[in-house]
Amino acid sequence: AYHLTNKQVFKDIVWPATLPRIFSSLRITLGISLSVLFISESYAATYGLGYYIMNNWVMAQYVGMYAGIVLLSLLGLVLYVALDELERLSVPIEAR
Repeated sequence: AYHLTNKQVFKDIVWPATLPRIFSSLRITLGISLSVLFISESYAATYGLGYYIMNNWVMAQYVGMYAGIVLLSLLGLVLYVALDELERLSVPIEAR
């Protein structure tokens, strides 16, 4: 009816309709990734933010432990805001 090529259908219909779901998946994956990062560094590494937090907890150095927790939280917040901004710039307003 509209005589669109496959490329035009993908570019104008499929891709804009898919982008919001892709960004939702990325947002969920971001939280899971940070959790896995913390857990794996806590138990299987000798350096990293997760190791730093757990090491300070074991040594009862709570200021360092909470500083690491705040830093990990800020990392998550910055990545989330960056992803949100990327979505705002990439996804047409009608598709959100």
